[in-house]
Amino acid sequence: MAGCAVDVAADEEEPSAIDGQATRRPDRINHRHAGIAARVLTRAVGEAIDRLWQLAFAIAYRLLLLWWFVRRPSHRGALVALWHDGQVLHHTTIFELILAQRPALRLDNREIVAAAFHAPDAVELDDVGPHVARYLARFRSG
Repeated sequence: MAGCAVDVAADEEEPSAIDGQATRRPDRINHRHAGIAARVLTRAVGEAIDRLWQLAFAIAYRLLLLWWFVRRPSHRGALVALWHDGQVLHHTTIFELILAQRPALRLDNREIVAAAFHAPDAVELDDVGPHVARYLARFRSG
């Protein structure tokens, strides 16, 4: 019975030959505690898997930088910026899209560990790539 609490306390006790005291039968399992332990273990395993993915992405990125340094490939790409109510989704690449409603952001805790909308003036230009800084500079007041 995974994930449900079952109270087996009424079935767990039987008379003992010692002073007429009730004792627990060792062959019975308290499913409530087993369910809690299973959820804690599942969460810990999930977090460990997320951390391993994050490590794999970090290593793969560094290997890619090394490969690009050695090969010096010519390439093109697309940049994306998501806007809602005058705020841009930070740490993105640039393809401009103005949204009528704020989208639901879903983090996978692997490659994407944080995401938030920021007004262009609130973004530290030193914290973003030069192409993103130049793009955001067009929208800053002052």
